[in-house]
Amino acid sequence: MDGARLILNARYFHIAQTGEKATKYAFVVEAAAGLVNYIATRESVIYNYDEHYKEVSATEAQREAINQFLEVSPDLELSREFKAYDEDRSAANASALISRAAQYVYGMTAEGDVKPSAPATRAQRERIQEFVNKVPAIRQTPEYSDYKASPTRENASEVLSHALEVGLANAADPETLEIMLNYIAERPGVVHNEGKVHGLFTVNGAADLAAEKEAIAAHTGNIYSMVFSLRREDADRLGYDRQDAWSQLFAIKADKIAQALRVPTSKLHWVAAVHNTKHHPHAHFIAYSTEQKSRIYLSENAIEQLKSEFVSEIFAEERHQIFAPREEARQQLEDRLKTLFTQLEHNSNAAVTDLLLPEKLAALRKSIESTSGRHVYKYLPKDTKAMVDKLLDEISEVPEIKELLTEYNKYQQQLEAYYKTPDEPKPLSAATTRSNLYPLKNLVVQYALQFEPSPPLTPKTENSSAKTGSTSGFSYSDALDEPENAQMNEPFKATWKTNDIRSWRNNMKVQSSSPPYDGTAEEKYRYAQYLRYDEKCPQDAILWYNLAEQLGHTEAAYQLAQYYLKKGEDQDVELGNYYLLKAKLGFEDTLLDSVNAMQLQAISDGNTYADAIADFGPLEAEEKKQQRAISRAAYFLGRIYTTGIEIANIDGIESEDLPALQVATDPHKAAAYFEFAYRSGYKHAAYYLGNLYFHGKLSPADKPDYERAAGWYMANTENPYCQFALAKMIEHGQGFTPNVETAETLYRKCLNANDYLTAESSYAIAQMQNNEQLPLTDMQKLYKTAAEIWLKDDHPENHIHLRLARMYEYGLGVPEDLSLAIDHYKAALKTPETEYKLGQLMQRIDGDATEIYAHYAAARVGMLYAEEHRPTSATAQQAVRLATMYRYGLGCDADHETAVHWYTVAAERGSIYAQQRLEVMEMQRIRQEQRAAEYAEKQQQQQNLSFAARLLNTIGNALCRQTLRDQQSAALGQKEDYEQIFQ
Repeated sequence: MDGARLILNARYFHIAQTGEKATKYAFVVEAAAGLVNYIATRESVIYNYDEHYKEVSATEAQREAINQFLEVSPDLELSREFKAYDEDRSAANASALISRAAQYVYGMTAEGDVKPSAPATRAQRERIQEFVNKVPAIRQTPEYSDYKASPTRENASEVLSHALEVGLANAADPETLEIMLNYIAERPGVVHNEGKVHGLFTVNGAADLAAEKEAIAAHTGNIYSMVFSLRREDADRLGYDRQDAWSQLFAIKADKIAQALRVPTSKLHWVAAVHNTKHHPHAHFIAYSTEQKSRIYLSENAIEQLKSEFVSEIFAEERHQIFAPREEARQQLEDRLKTLFTQLEHNSNAAVTDLLLPEKLAALRKSIESTSGRHVYKYLPKDTKAMVDKLLDEISEVPEIKELLTEYNKYQQQLEAYYKTPDEPKPLSAATTRSNLYPLKNLVVQYALQFEPSPPLTPKTENSSAKTGSTSGFSYSDALDEPENAQMNEPFKATWKTNDIRSWRNNMKVQSSSPPYDGTAEEKYRYAQYLRYDEKCPQDAILWYNLAEQLGHTEAAYQLAQYYLKKGEDQDVELGNYYLLKAKLGFEDTLLDSVNAMQLQAISDGNTYADAIADFGPLEAEEKKQQRAISRAAYFLGRIYTTGIEIANIDGIESEDLPALQVATDPHKAAAYFEFAYRSGYKHAAYYLGNLYFHGKLSPADKPDYERAAGWYMANTENPYCQFALAKMIEHGQGFTPNVETAETLYRKCLNANDYLTAESSYAIAQMQNNEQLPLTDMQKLYKTAAEIWLKDDHPENHIHLRLARMYEYGLGVPEDLSLAIDHYKAALKTPETEYKLGQLMQRIDGDATEIYAHYAAARVGMLYAEEHRPTSATAQQAVRLATMYRYGLGCDADHETAVHWYTVAAERGSIYAQQRLEVMEMQRIRQEQRAAEYAEKQQQQQNLSFAARLLNTIGNALCRQTLRDQQSAALGQKEDYEQIFQ
């Protein structure tokens, strides 16, 4: 059968006070009483039963109720319960007969089977028509469709029951309320003497219906109404067709319900009733805090957690049989994934190689390393997360991974069926959003960061295993004459670091001396703030934050979370998120005491601030002693929803229950909380609202909304953070006409705010002076101020390392020191740009040639990848650097044609330097051609002379040989003459 095995519907209301308009959240007294009465007495309710009833006679009310049931359905006399009652008219047998009578009238035989249903009664038909007229949405329900197809008493009762449970809880106007209450009084099987015969019970047994109705009517806080529904077959098989089973379950889970509602168990009061209906037996549960003004509420996560608690108890044995094989499948999936990554190092898996996973892992690594902050999936940029997800989806196509994922999904769907209609099988990237598979995302991130491509960056030759680049006829200064501007040209980034945001304590007494051991949580928190901000002793502050947190101080928990989540030696992400979750729950508890709890509940449900105000009216002034705490609680919740909470593990919490504790990043909810905080008096929230608009977090395409950002920054111009943000926008022309003088004025207002703003503002002004945008007045002094602050930080952020590296390279505010510049570049994240700078600087100090070559090679590979995969962010400077490397053989073989190509690309992107280089290279080419021609001409002349000499020599030799022959002939002639003479 499709659908969830357990359904939980929950809503809250309070009793409307004098002058308050009735709404779906504010009930008139009659509506609340009618709801309780209906729950306690509807026709399928299981009535209360006591053992002592066996010894006493049936009461007059019981006998009257039985007679009424017999009038409605004489066949009731055939039931087992009537026969037992007829033999012994005890109160116990009367109670059992009344419970059976309600079911019998509802449409069951004495044996519990469904009998042929009689036609709907006239009263049922009239009430249905009245309900439909008042609540037209009832026409869309399956119950109404069944009734129209077959208008039996049974189907009519289903329609009316559903209409009551939905409509009565929302009956605001008196007319609709009267119609519904009339049905309660007139429906078949009604028990008129409701004070004596009903099914309402509490933890102590049968409830006093009249007293409970009076107590609810007098309650001034929120009241929660919940309905727990089961399938018919599950209820019968597991025993939840009885009141005692539900009563025991509620007693066992009372502490969990109190925890979900965020009230002490001792303050929780609840009543319940079990309705043993034909299709979905269910239990109604009404709960509230005995503290009159407590505005309890259930978040969506709390509802999911409650469902988990009840499902775990009701279906414990069944689910246990699924957990074990699912965990085995999960472990096999993780192990196989690790094996696959290991095989990447040796290229030993053809399926992996075919997917080009090594190349994609290398690209992912570069993308991760180019980001600041923690390198875990949750905190990566969207495009990097998309790379991780895409990689997971491609990996899931590897046959063995696909097979294991299919096996895992089979068990996961079986578990999901207890909560909801199971989802369709998902690709690996979507499946890993579940808490017990989520670590696979971070596994990919971890392996990407560890991944080293197995092939060398440059080809091997016969004579050498790794080339170091040719430097013949080349001066290092030629490669370094690229114009370098000391300005980073970084976009403005919001600062979320814990020690960036100063505690604005002008409304808070400073605790400058150590509080006593038995001091209050607030005293210890203030002393921690003093140590951190005034004494600059964060380590000492942590001790006092811990002491305050142990006494229940919520802001102390938040500060501890920020400390442990911050990158550094003490970073502990798991502990940090644990404290962040505690802080979130604490801030939510604080907001329960707000006079604007309804607006806050609407925000918690996902509504914007404007919608919350439209639904519940403008904010009322908080009590003076609560105003600061409530506005700050809303502010901190905004901060929490800006970043989210990722819980990997908590002692005592099962893995399948962890999803209910996760807090997804939700900038829209964050914005609503920030605006509430601002409107409630905490003006610092304007800065964070401005940041959300500045970074486009509230736009569908992440498009910055500079106009709204500036509006919120200007809403609190006394705040130095807002002044700083406005200065950046005005400097860079973001939403304003660029004006460096105005920007400088705002920056200088921030110079004495705190270390963070002093350093950032000093650096910004110095940069403008260095770039000749402002007169050179105090540039070196400002650079020095920034450097002194940053150098005190044991764990600077990536962009600070880059700034310090440039300052040491050029002697800006610090002595020029290339070795220290290299140290800071090495400490920064590895990017193509930092690799290139390392190659340059190491050349200047005559560093190791092999290391220089490796830095340039890494830079070249990264820049080529960026040109191919991120063309929209490609810069002229990047193309110039590629051209330089190819021209001079830095990290590669020298390649004139490729160098010309990249210089041309850079020139097309507006680089004057690249255009000059192209002209120089063209002149060099022309000169080389001229020299080649001159050389060829000289060679020709030399060749011609040589030929003439050889010709002359040949002629001379020939003449000599002829003369010799002539002489020889003459000699022979003389010899003959002499011989003749002598003869």
